[in-house]
Amino acid sequence: MAGVVGAVVGRQLPALLISGAVIGFGAYGAFSVSDTWVQGDAVVGTYDQIVLGDKILDTLIRTPEGEYISWDVAYGRYGSQLDNINYDGTDNGSGIRVATRYVPGDRYPAAVVRLSSLLGGGGLAAVALTFIVVHRRRPY
Repeated sequence: MAGVVGAVVGRQLPALLISGAVIGFGAYGAFSVSDTWVQGDAVVGTYDQIVLGDKILDTLIRTPEGEYISWDVAYGRYGSQLDNINYDGTDNGSGIRVATRYVPGDRYPAAVVRLSSLLGGGGLAAVALTFIVVHRRRPY
């Protein structure tokens, strides 16, 4: 990416600063897209269902009716009843449990392939763009 920006800008320091910003935003965008894809692989369960190697994304509350809700909604509904819940996912008698949204470890290879493809594709696009821009600026 620094080659593309350097060929366009033509000055070293501005090219380094701009390319650093572009690379930073690109990496942030790639990870944001990847995290969105990972949300599609996530399942919801109680803490006793999580095994070593699973990636925990979020914690939720499981209501006595079996509905999974966010902590904000749970505090609005149950208020002080949440002060006495067990954080290990077991029931304390109220029927309210702490649950989690997680990605099982066996789904990681697909997530790794997606992220690697995303970052690799961005890198190849930057290399191709560098060749085009440098060739355009090269004097004959």
